Amino acid sequence: YAYPVAGNEPVLGYNLRSGPTLDAIERARASGQLALSRQIVLAQDRGHRRGVVMVLPVYRPGPQGDVLAGYVQGVFRLHDMLEAMRTRTWGPGSILDVLFLDDSEPDAAYRTMYYRPFEDAAPRTPVPGPDEFRQGMSYEMPLPFGGREWRILYRPYPGWVSEQLGSAPWFPTISVLVVAALVAGFVEVL
Repeated sequence: YAYPVAGNEPVLGYNLRSGPTLDAIERARASGQLALSRQIVLAQDRGHRRGVVMVLPVYRPGPQGDVLAGYVQGVFRLHDMLEAMRTRTWGPGSILDVLFLDDSEPDAAYRTMYYRPFEDAAPRTPVPGPDEFRQGMSYEMPLPFGGREWRILYRPYPGWVSEQLGSAPWFPTISVLVVAALVAGFVEVL
C-alpha cells in the first residue's frame, strides 16, 4: 500500500525485499525497533533526489507470543526533512551554516546528507567536506537515529567572528584608560 497514491504510482507493487531498504527492514525485524535506511534515490521521485525510509515493524499477538504482521514505512525526502528541521530550529536570520552527515555510511558519496549556508541566497555548491567545515569555530552534535549515526555540524557564517570583534570590545579598555588618566591627572594636581 502507498498513501497518498497520487505521486507514488511508481512504487505500487514494489518488492521491498529486493530494494535498497532491505537492510533497514532486516534491522527493524531483528530489533523490533524503528530502523532508518541509508540514503537512497527515491523510486517515486523523478528528480533523483535522495531520501530515507523509516521502517517500523508491526506485531500482532499470537498463541506463542507476538508475530510479525508487517511493516509501516515512512518515506522522507532528505532535503525537505532537514530543511524543515533547520527552519524550525534556527529560523530566519540565523547566523549558522549547517552540515548533516551520516557517519555510518560507508560510501563517501552518500555521507553528506545536507548542507545549508546561513543565507538563503548563498550558493549551496560546492558542498564543503567535514574537515573544511570544521576549520575555525564550529560545533558538532551526534544524532543517533534508527540505527544510523547522524552528525550535525554547525558554525557561524564566515566573517561573523570578525564582525563581533569590531570596535565594541575595545570600548571598556579605552574607558578604563581614560578614567585612569583622569585619576592620575587629578592626583597630580593635588
